[in-house]
Amino acid sequence: VLQGRMADFVSYLEKGQIPGRNTLLEAVHHTLVIEGVKYDAQVVKIGPQQYKVSLNGSSVNVVARALRDGGLLMQLDGNAHVVHAEEVAQGTRLLIGQKTCLIEKEMDPSKVVALTPGKLVRWLVEDNAHVEADEQYAEIEVMKMIMPLVSSAAGIISLEIAEGQQVAPGQLIARIKLDDESSIKIAEPFEGKFPMMGPPTIVGSSTDQKYNDSLQSLLLVLAGYEHSVEENISRLLSSIDDPELALRQWQQAISAIKARMPSDLVKKLDVIIERYEESLMQGVGSDPAATFSMRLTPRSLPFPSDAVLNTIDEFIENASQADQMQLQITLEPIISVAYIHQGGREAHASRIVRQLLDKFLVVEEVFNTDAQLSDIIEDLRHKHKGAPQEVLDIVVSHQSLPTKCKLLNGLLSAAIMPNPQKYRTYLRRLVALESKGAQEVALKAKHLLEHSMLADLRAAVARSLSGLEMFHASDISDVEVEKKKKRHHNSLPESELAALIESDVVLESSTRLVRKATKQEGLFSGLEKVDETLEDKMSTLVQAQAAVEDPLASLLDHPDSDIQWRAVETYIRRIYSPYLLESSLKLQSAGKSILATWCYVEPVGTAAAAACNMKSDLHFGIMVILQSLSQFPATVTAAAVAVADARKYYNCTMASKNTMHIALVGSGDAILRLSSNASILFKEMKGRLTRGRSFDEDMYNSSESDGELLTPGMNFLSSLKSAAASAVAAEGSLLKSAGFDTVSFVRPAGKVLPQRFGFLWNDDDHVFDLVEQKRRKGLWQVEPPIANLLDLQKLKGLASLYCPSRTRQWHLFVVTEKTGVRTAALRRVFLRGLVRKLDLDPESRGDNLGMCTGVIKAIKPHLTAALEELERAQFDDTSRARSADWAHVYLSVLPTCLPSAGKDLGHAEMAGALRTATAEVLLQCGSLLRRTAVSCWEMRIAAVDGTAWRICVSLPSGFESDLEHIDIYREALDQSGQAVYAPQPAAGARPGPLAGHLLGKVYGPLETLQRKRLSARRLRTTYCYDFPALFETALREVWANTGSHIPASAKLLEVQEYVLNETALQNGKSIWNVDLVPISRPPGQNNVGMIAWIWTIKVPEKPDGRQIVVIANDASHSAGSFGPKEDAVFKAATELGLKRKLPIIYLSVNSGARFGLAEEVRSKFKVAWTNDSDPAKGFQYLYLEDADYENIKASVKAEAFVTEYGEKRWILTDVIGAEDGIGAECLSGSGAIATAFSKAYHEGFTLTFVTGRAIGIGAYLSRLGHRVIQRVDQPIILTGYAALNKLLGKEVYTSHMQLGGPKVMGNNGVSHCLVEDDVSGAMAIIKWLSYVPCQIGGPLPIKKAEDPVDRDVTYYPEKEEKLDPRAAIAGKKSTESGESLLGMFDDGDWSELQAGWAKTVVTGHARLGGIPVGVVAVEVDTVSMNVPADPGDATSSEKSVAQAGQVWFPDSALKTAQAIQEFDLEGLPLFILANWRGFSGGMRDLFDGVLQNGARIVEALRVYKNPIYIYLPPKCELRGGAWAVVDTKINPERIEMYADTTARGGVLEPEGMVEIKYRDRQLIKTIHRLDPVVQALKREGDNASTSPAAKHGNESAIQARQQTLLQPYRAVAVGFADMHDKAERMRAKGIVRKVVPWKNARRFFYWRLRRAVVEDALAHSILATQDSMSFAEAKDMVAGWYCETSGSSDMDSPNTDWGQEVQELRKFVEWSESESGRIQSKIEVLQAKSATRILKEFMNSELGPVNALVEAIKEISQNLHTEGSSISSADSKALDVLKDTRDKLLKLTME
Repeated sequence: VLQGRMADFVSYLEKGQIPGRNTLLEAVHHTLVIEGVKYDAQVVKIGPQQYKVSLNGSSVNVVARALRDGGLLMQLDGNAHVVHAEEVAQGTRLLIGQKTCLIEKEMDPSKVVALTPGKLVRWLVEDNAHVEADEQYAEIEVMKMIMPLVSSAAGIISLEIAEGQQVAPGQLIARIKLDDESSIKIAEPFEGKFPMMGPPTIVGSSTDQKYNDSLQSLLLVLAGYEHSVEENISRLLSSIDDPELALRQWQQAISAIKARMPSDLVKKLDVIIERYEESLMQGVGSDPAATFSMRLTPRSLPFPSDAVLNTIDEFIENASQADQMQLQITLEPIISVAYIHQGGREAHASRIVRQLLDKFLVVEEVFNTDAQLSDIIEDLRHKHKGAPQEVLDIVVSHQSLPTKCKLLNGLLSAAIMPNPQKYRTYLRRLVALESKGAQEVALKAKHLLEHSMLADLRAAVARSLSGLEMFHASDISDVEVEKKKKRHHNSLPESELAALIESDVVLESSTRLVRKATKQEGLFSGLEKVDETLEDKMSTLVQAQAAVEDPLASLLDHPDSDIQWRAVETYIRRIYSPYLLESSLKLQSAGKSILATWCYVEPVGTAAAAACNMKSDLHFGIMVILQSLSQFPATVTAAAVAVADARKYYNCTMASKNTMHIALVGSGDAILRLSSNASILFKEMKGRLTRGRSFDEDMYNSSESDGELLTPGMNFLSSLKSAAASAVAAEGSLLKSAGFDTVSFVRPAGKVLPQRFGFLWNDDDHVFDLVEQKRRKGLWQVEPPIANLLDLQKLKGLASLYCPSRTRQWHLFVVTEKTGVRTAALRRVFLRGLVRKLDLDPESRGDNLGMCTGVIKAIKPHLTAALEELERAQFDDTSRARSADWAHVYLSVLPTCLPSAGKDLGHAEMAGALRTATAEVLLQCGSLLRRTAVSCWEMRIAAVDGTAWRICVSLPSGFESDLEHIDIYREALDQSGQAVYAPQPAAGARPGPLAGHLLGKVYGPLETLQRKRLSARRLRTTYCYDFPALFETALREVWANTGSHIPASAKLLEVQEYVLNETALQNGKSIWNVDLVPISRPPGQNNVGMIAWIWTIKVPEKPDGRQIVVIANDASHSAGSFGPKEDAVFKAATELGLKRKLPIIYLSVNSGARFGLAEEVRSKFKVAWTNDSDPAKGFQYLYLEDADYENIKASVKAEAFVTEYGEKRWILTDVIGAEDGIGAECLSGSGAIATAFSKAYHEGFTLTFVTGRAIGIGAYLSRLGHRVIQRVDQPIILTGYAALNKLLGKEVYTSHMQLGGPKVMGNNGVSHCLVEDDVSGAMAIIKWLSYVPCQIGGPLPIKKAEDPVDRDVTYYPEKEEKLDPRAAIAGKKSTESGESLLGMFDDGDWSELQAGWAKTVVTGHARLGGIPVGVVAVEVDTVSMNVPADPGDATSSEKSVAQAGQVWFPDSALKTAQAIQEFDLEGLPLFILANWRGFSGGMRDLFDGVLQNGARIVEALRVYKNPIYIYLPPKCELRGGAWAVVDTKINPERIEMYADTTARGGVLEPEGMVEIKYRDRQLIKTIHRLDPVVQALKREGDNASTSPAAKHGNESAIQARQQTLLQPYRAVAVGFADMHDKAERMRAKGIVRKVVPWKNARRFFYWRLRRAVVEDALAHSILATQDSMSFAEAKDMVAGWYCETSGSSDMDSPNTDWGQEVQELRKFVEWSESESGRIQSKIEVLQAKSATRILKEFMNSELGPVNALVEAIKEISQNLHTEGSSISSADSKALDVLKDTRDKLLKLTME
């Protein structure tokens, strides 16, 4: 079975299908019946040919190998057996050796089970009825087909499920009590176990055998097979620890090559090994340098690898040059053994661990992506094309991820944890794993990575405080590296060799401090400088950006008293900087302890007081290093005395906010000793607290990073906290009287990560509380002064999880919010950080305003570092989420850097400078802020006058980039003396929303609007009301690409929202006939899930703004589904766009038509069961009780019924529902919007951006609007994959993307463009609109061309090269010189459409001299059309069909026709760079519609209303049917055809023409006519004197000459036929208008196009006044005007060459510009005549002259009013006159 599944998997891959994701490839559950006994066994594959069979809790291992004759060679319990199987009628017969066994078919007709999935439609028999054998008893619906179920035996049937219920394969649906039970023997289950058996093959007990077996087992685990992880890790490491391992491996290796080795070398090596064996016996190491071991054992002696390798190297070097290579190859086995064991057993273990880590990561990193499993397997299939077995191996390995993670966790704990520095590269890769199954591994790797990095930082800090040099270079020489390479040149691949050498460098330098690996993460930020003195080094540690607090704390118990004293001083200065009163810091001895005192100011209060010109109070701090808590009372007494002295000295109260720091450096029970008073409290408190979880591991584990590393000490820490709480409580009154509100404990205990906890005074209870007991988690991971600087008081009351960054420079607090049971939990992340040093640009120090700007610029690198850390952080132990839903970033800048305000610089000017500089940083970091979901960004910056500024940036959508969202405040005191945000707006700005709020105000829950944003973000799309901001971001990027600088204050997009007219709805008007009306309301106030706007966007081609109608689904409202109201808004918005002739943009993210249930009925209905005691028998009816019916009778249709007990029931027959939009009415609305959008496509401009999933009607709308931009991670589907799987009855589809992702929709013509994200999609929309008129039918959006018109086309195909269509259009880079070869159209302005579909045709938008055009070109190379396999059809397979270039196939003909139609509807001129040889006319192509689609090309060209230029570029041709569908006569008014001098056109190619029209007979005539030799022979033969023999010889000679010349003359004939196809003949015959050289095509077609654009505009103006005039007549009238005023007689003569015509075209364009006033006068005369004629017609109408005139004025005024959203002043006056005239006429009519 397992082999069959794997074979099916490979078969799927070979056919191009993706196997179901639930296909289990390593285990199977199977039931066997042997001699009436049923064995329920499970088989698990534990190796390529190894299996473990389990039965009733027992198991046995088996090896099974396939034989050529179809049998199996099985090894069991150390014995081998040959097994053959044969299918017989009774079951499967096994031949095992000479014995046979029958596996019987299990038959139990008493149990009726479903064989296929489906729905039980109805029972054909009653319950407990009698059925006969082969009688139909039920009907089941499978795949929409009704199938009967037939009884296999006679008996009484008992029905187990009700009608209408879904059934799964194997589900019990009925039981049959058999008439003759004796005829059926039911198998009895086996309840025993397997006998005790040994392994299939004998495994030796020697060290090397155990080593090989355990290593092989672990490798098999990583390959996806099941083995005991703990046992094999233990055996492997114990084998490595055994010195016998190296000796045995050496003996095996050398025994195989000893006979081929030089005897001298053998003797030398034997001496070394014998000495090692003696050392083992004596217990003395032969290599004293290598004295470390992973596990110290009595025989922990390293193998003499260095001595062996040096001996071998010396021998090889002394050998002759010819022998060296052979020696290297011969000695490779023993070199490998020596090298593997070099560095001792720790190095050996490290290499093995690296090998296992590599095996794990090489597979799991493939699946470490957001892509769907089907996409990953698809990528693997292409990567390993032709090798499906490799894909299978990777998938099998990944399916065993839980077991592999168990192995990784064992390795991390047993092998990596003692020295994680060596494995940093691997740890980083493990940390990056995001899959759910790898959560625990990634988290543990994160802990170890932090541990290793902070260990380096601690070493650096210790060296700084000791005065030693900080860093050393590695001593690994190049010579050693080359030796390592030389030894393994033949045994390892280069990549593995490099990795081994690198690992050895790390191993050999492991005793030194290595910075290279951690520098990039900023771990040593600010410590790079090597200081001269200890004072400088201590100052550097105080000011460095590197997080040295924990390393300093870990040195508070350092045995060197000098380092300990310096650590205390530096630690205090560090955590209180810059608010420490430096002169007050005093350190003194207190017995064996150190006591430090100081004074400081509270930062926020001080700055706020300074802003109000007030002074703030000093506070007192003390730090004592204690060996035991019994010293705490004396410490408190000393502190009280010190506070009293400080009060007198500084003449201040110091009544509160004093802080005490206690460093507990003792160990064991001594540290827990308490005073007598504290001991009494300890007994009471310990009993009270241990009953809950107050001091359990949950206390300290609030930091996910620290918890695991300190797990062994958790119980002690719990006791220590309890004891400390008792000590503090015992001295609480004295502490409070001395002004101490905070007592902070730190326990270095020699660890890298110190343990912290603390107590705060509770004014309500008058006690000191352990912080984690009653407040948020994570506060005491930083010291209280730093917590104040980080504004952590704002997190009070929030259940936050502390997650520090890897470098500890940034502090992340994660808050999970959940508002309801069915709502998804939202993850809010608060990132806080201190900026301790700013690198200001010297230029910014020149003036105060420049200083403000320079400070913000200097903060940018710190912001970027914080955001990058936020991007790669993990926030949650359980979900392993890698990204926040909502993030708040707060940076507190400690250096005093802002200037003080004065006469030359006011507060408003400073605010303006800070605001502008912040906006520039916001623009630069916008994408990173969006990726990290930052919604708020706040900075605190101190000024030199003692005040502090707050800069708050609000980013609700993430796309804000203007000044409106940047608010400036100063810290100040309100009337009650509390610190608040004091608004300090810039000139012209309003006070921000935080004005007057307390600085310490706790963050509240997210508002509803933010929750809506996050719900849309969960669908990987943008919230509908955020699209305006997103588009403004895209617009700024579009303008930036033009080289224009748009200031942050500039507004590029204005929005007006429209809603259904509620007044009309209330008046009873149908929802489908209600218009939209403008509305002004805040975002998110909608109650309909469809939003409509009119946007005014400022784009380069229309800087004053153009309008578009935008329609968007609200993904936060019923998942964006379509209900009647949504349909009505969509329909009305579409009609509004058509009415105003504006482009319509649909932002699609939906879940199809809405459906639901009547909730008011569901909550009240009751069930009448067929059998109340057995609901499985089904129900009779649903009903409502009488009281409930009265309440909701409008929602149902029901029939009254009175039970036999007199109870009145209302039996439900129909459910109507009170809510609209839960059923078929939504489908009716879908039809309405489908019609409206289809109409909008044909009569206007529609463009759909699939920014989220588009399902059902949403998918249809995408296609009905034709133009589609699709995000690569969003599908367009009709039905969800789960529903299809249910319909098919098996797991065949794995995701929505498999059904309708870009690989499908991008390759079938539905999607025109594919984009990565919403910003890219917005830019694609803006670019598309740049080619489209601002109003339908309006003038083209012509912009000034940067690419000069009067230039040559420099791209030209090489001698043997065909024309590259994209290079001909847009140019390309020369492969030889690298210079730009320019194409025919404007450089850099080509946008290809539908590039993935029908690749033999190239379509897209371009510009010619700034004029937008549509382009159709032809691919010349052969391309492949890939037809994917459908997983729903097991017989389908992937196909790749080659399609030749220059040929129309069914798909490319359809693409051409559609492109022409779309360009025409967009109002664009069309250029066709023709290069077709014809249509593909094979049977399959004709069946697929090549004929129909070719006809569509003709129809599209026939009705095209804009200029069409068909041009045959160089080396191109147009022949046969291809010419027929693009000929000028299809649309003579619009189509013009031109050709290059080298182009060709004809019915057939020259070779084909010669085959038909210049056959050998005609060739022979030509030979006779032209060849002198033949002519001479003929003359000689015709001579009468020539003898018959001579004549015969002449004839033979002529025949031979003819044969010789036939081939050359065929070439002549081809050349002659080719001359009939050249451009000049086509021009002479009038089928091409002119021959235009390719080099000059750009300048010619530009002026031709300019003339056509001007001429069309004038002709349309004329036609607007003349109903009966044709377009050709209007053009003739324009030509007449031109000839009349310019004096030219013929504007469009075909007899001129292209150069002359360019001059004439230029004159026409110049005439239209210079004579525009006169031309306009002529048009106005025509309009006046037209108006006169119309009025005459109205006067003669049946309505009567006055009524007709009134109606006319009504119509005209209505048209004037609705032509646009705004009208000119002249039109407004005209409108007023018309209304006045209308009113007078109406009055006259009434009189």
